[in-house]
Amino acid sequence: MRKSNEDMTLKTKYLMYPSSLLYGLSIAFSVPYMLRYALLVLLTIALPFLIDEPIRGRVRKTVTVFLFLFFVGTLMGLVLMVVKLLILLVFSGLKP
Repeated sequence: MRKSNEDMTLKTKYLMYPSSLLYGLSIAFSVPYMLRYALLVLLTIALPFLIDEPIRGRVRKTVTVFLFLFFVGTLMGLVLMVVKLLILLVFSGLKP
């Protein structure tokens, strides 16, 4: 199987998806906005130095990491909020 340029390396996958999950958890559990965005900025600054994607230029890699964390993390946060709501519904004894 031939690897294309759009495929992420394993190291990148193992760093980006858990980081997005961390940002998503901060959304799902209602962490204050300033802390949530500070976490996003901290991850955006740290991850470009750790991932090994063949993206040229530090700025381009940083923008790519930011967009990935923001969009994937937001989607994960929304899914986690729905799961949290369903769990609360089930264990509170209410019927939908």
